[in-house]
Amino acid sequence: MSKIKISFLLAFVITVAWSTACRKYRSPTTPDSGTPLPQQTLYDYKSSGITVRRNEAIRDAARWQAVWAELHIGSFPVPPVPAVDFSRDMVVLAALGTTQDSCFSIAVASVVATSSLATVGIEISRFPPNCTCPPFSVTPAHAVKVRRTDTPVEFRSSNVTKGSC
Repeated sequence: MSKIKISFLLAFVITVAWSTACRKYRSPTTPDSGTPLPQQTLYDYKSSGITVRRNEAIRDAARWQAVWAELHIGSFPVPPVPAVDFSRDMVVLAALGTTQDSCFSIAVASVVATSSLATVGIEISRFPPNCTCPPFSVTPAHAVKVRRTDTPVEFRSSNVTKGSC
């Protein structure tokens, strides 16, 4: 075989192996089975009013109104509470609490439901260590609306590095 054919064949084999490996990778925040639930972001800011780390599944309007007010402590005016039909949907909240590193953020990365459990994947992300971030406190929080499930909810967190300087 010519060197060109061997190079092409080797590149093809490496590409197939790489793409197969990537398809099998699952984040530690993603369960092995279940139905991924589509999500709609209701809140995603670095300056929430929640100063302690918290993950919560919110299944009623009164609790959602209280959490919305808490998210906006120190804000004026407080925006209207996003409408959620709690007979059909619920809200999932991830709050990092106060951190002195403004490079951090938090996100509800996935919500996967089975007949007995809903698993919420939380990603705590930071820009790469070589990035310089302003030295001030942040209180990141993310809230999403998903289809309601009345099963217990398990939160799985993972730390990831995202973005570039």
